[in-house]
Amino acid sequence: MSEPATLPEHLLPPVHTALSSAAMLELEHRVGRLENAVSDLQDTQSLENRVALKVMERLQLKAKDSEHAEKVTAESPRQSASPPHAFDDDPASLSRATPPRAPWLLVDMIASARLLWRMLFDRRHRLAWTTHLVVWACLVAILLSAFWFPLAWIPFVGSYLDKVLDLLLAYFIYMALSRETRRYRETLAAG
Repeated sequence: MSEPATLPEHLLPPVHTALSSAAMLELEHRVGRLENAVSDLQDTQSLENRVALKVMERLQLKAKDSEHAEKVTAESPRQSASPPHAFDDDPASLSRATPPRAPWLLVDMIASARLLWRMLFDRRHRLAWTTHLVVWACLVAILLSAFWFPLAWIPFVGSYLDKVLDLLLAYFIYMALSRETRRYRETLAAG
């Protein structure tokens, strides 16, 4: 890549007689090594290849470690007679993290209701036609079930059977809206 630097004789500084030929040879050798190091630095392809090889080795090592960890965690847990917190100082028990606590039911219900309300009034989100069909048909069926459901006309038990039918229709509404809010949450996360 680069040629060794040479100076014409008339530009060389005067050499003292104290500089021996062995010192001159060592100095030339050191300058030659320095020039080779500079030319190696200018050749980035070999450096890039070494870095790529090291990265590949580390990725393969991590892949092997993760496969080993999967094999270890895939084994069935051992049942012990000791209480769950008996070995809190044990590193193996510390590595098993407790799952995050789920929110309270009331908090979760309020969050779902807020998301549903937001979804219904979001102009950018269009409800699927199947959701519209299920919700409106089930709402009408719930409101008019006492008139069209023949088992509702049975004395004493008819009103209870009517309410069971209403709960079943409400479940269909819940499932349709739940599916729609899941789709809405995915579009919010993607956007």
